[in-house]
Amino acid sequence: MRIIDKLRKDGDFLFRWRSYFPLLALPVILASYIGYTYPYGSSYLNLLWELGCFAVSLIGIIIRIMVSGTVPEGTSGRNTKAQKASTLNTSGLYSVVRNPLYLGNYFIALGISL
Repeated sequence: MRIIDKLRKDGDFLFRWRSYFPLLALPVILASYIGYTYPYGSSYLNLLWELGCFAVSLIGIIIRIMVSGTVPEGTSGRNTKAQKASTLNTSGLYSVVRNPLYLGNYFIALGISL
């Protein structure tokens, strides 16, 4: 098998199962709760930290809602087997960032990670 065919096959696999890869981090997240204590021994600071992390994740959710709600017809979809878009989307948040859905995912993951 040529390297280009192998890369294409692997890329298609990763694209198709991209929604499930974050589940691989679940054991690490759960293990982080072992021996947990409040930062500086203060539950108030912990609450502020959690609210800040929630706000970061909420920014990501808002970005995803805005993008999903304003996408023009024929530019994207929930396709996992092949690309179906007939034109490139260059309006809305797509005019600022190449893939704003990934940007939203980044903020969601950042909030969870923090």
